[in-house]
Amino acid sequence: MKHLIILILSYNFIFANIYETLNDFAYDKKPNKNISIKKAEILSFYDNKNPCIQLLITDNEVSILKTFDSCKKLNNATFLEFLNKDFLSLYQDKQLTLKKEFKNLKNAMQDIMIYYKLHYSFSKDIKDMSKNQNLTILNIDEKEGGVL
Repeated sequence: MKHLIILILSYNFIFANIYETLNDFAYDKKPNKNISIKKAEILSFYDNKNPCIQLLITDNEVSILKTFDSCKKLNNATFLEFLNKDFLSLYQDKQLTLKKEFKNLKNAMQDIMIYYKLHYSFSKDIKDMSKNQNLTILNIDEKEGGVL
């Protein structure tokens, strides 16, 4: 009987720690040593304006959250394999490539703007204005600007 009471109390203490940790996270909304936060997106697909399937997309996995009656046939291993291999690689590549290119473009524009503010003219050599190796000058006037 003693062992049963100790077992029940220890079971309650294990979950008390989880409750306390989750309660602290709900208050602070910041990750800590026991809780990490990952960004995810929910993709809802509609077939002829009828809800079909909801997907949860994380950094390394696509999961099926909900399958509606019109798309029950999609809830199989072949479709899930397609989502986690082909779809996820295409989805992640577009996002990362576009973000990287926009960041490079933004940095190059900032470099050129700073150069112009310091010198009140443009340079004939792009290396003077920006560190970006992918930029080339097509036509430029030192006072009016031009085409990069």
